[in-house]
Amino acid sequence: MMKKYDISFVGIAKHFNYGSVLTNFSTYYTAKDLGKNVCIVTHPLSSFQKPHEDIFEKLPYPKDDIFTAKNKNEMRSFNDLSDIFCVTSDQLFNQNSYNWFEKFMLLDWVWDFKKKCTYAASFGHDKLLKHTTDWCRAEMSYFMKKFDVFTVREESGVALANNAFDVNAQWVLDPVFLCNPQNFIDFAGENKAEENVFAYILDADIQNVLDDISDTLSLPLHRFNDYEKDLNSGNKTKSVESWLRSLIKSKFVITDSFHGVCFALIFKKDFIVFSNHIRGITRFKSILKLVGLEDRMVENSQNYFDKKEELIKPIDYTKVSEKLKPMLEKSKIFFETIMQPLDKPKSLSEYDLLISSGNVIEKHKKVSVIKLLKYKLLSKVTFGKKRIHYKYKYKELKQARR
Repeated sequence: MMKKYDISFVGIAKHFNYGSVLTNFSTYYTAKDLGKNVCIVTHPLSSFQKPHEDIFEKLPYPKDDIFTAKNKNEMRSFNDLSDIFCVTSDQLFNQNSYNWFEKFMLLDWVWDFKKKCTYAASFGHDKLLKHTTDWCRAEMSYFMKKFDVFTVREESGVALANNAFDVNAQWVLDPVFLCNPQNFIDFAGENKAEENVFAYILDADIQNVLDDISDTLSLPLHRFNDYEKDLNSGNKTKSVESWLRSLIKSKFVITDSFHGVCFALIFKKDFIVFSNHIRGITRFKSILKLVGLEDRMVENSQNYFDKKEELIKPIDYTKVSEKLKPMLEKSKIFFETIMQPLDKPKSLSEYDLLISSGNVIEKHKKVSVIKLLKYKLLSKVTFGKKRIHYKYKYKELKQARR
């Protein structure tokens, strides 16, 4: 019998991306700090991009609190885990992730009488990806409209959810901002990293900028690349804990990653960010506009050298904290609301009933096959009235299965 949890968080908690694993870490430990009994449901093993644990030095969750199914059909057995299922943050609601992770983020495997939510869901862009098919958009809309609460990470996501999917969404902060920073420090472990210039570069070709800032500040450069690219190219990969250790000890951060910006803000680091159009620039604009640091984003190396004097000036984090505070309070309220039970019970949907009926029929077919073989065997090894009886039962069941 499964242990019952207050809430099940559904996300890519075991993945080859520093930001993805840290946003899921944050959701889990923020809820734990609120006294909730929490578990995590990861994407299934049958996904195109499979769960990946090697990014951790040590998995930061008790093994009893994290669940991974062989395939999405098997995920239906997780309905007994809790009465609330919440899809966590990062770019899960676009066609790429939709296909890479077997559509598990739609919670179509969760019965509709359960509470379904998102916290800081992300489309990654301010419009649908060009290759999004009409069928994909319509199917996503069908299941997204079944969510009781739908919150998004980017301000632009509110309009996209409404216009493309007919879903009413609320804008909240990424869960990394809700998590107590001490949780990250504890997770990172003993920190022997030196003071450094921290570079987390996914795509930008800016080695000349990295070297210039390192020389200007007379500090060594600690560079982290896209973990997945290092993994696929056979380069030595670095753990998420080492990523945190270097960032925490850094003097200056250079990044083209959304979560690189988030952690620079959390640990009050001076930083610059190179706009990343490949992975979605709307995420950067959303958070930088909120804290009044749009001028910290540059397009390319020349743009950096043109503005260098301004870009390496210290950030006034007193002002940043003041601007962030109202949105942080709003986000905390939404996060706590998500974990509250439904006001009134809901029914199963037609989709649930069709799936359930199909499972019953499938089970019945399996039982029928076993009985058919049993009657066929007994009709050959018994004698007299028993043989006649089993021959009749075999013939009757065979006709019924046609």
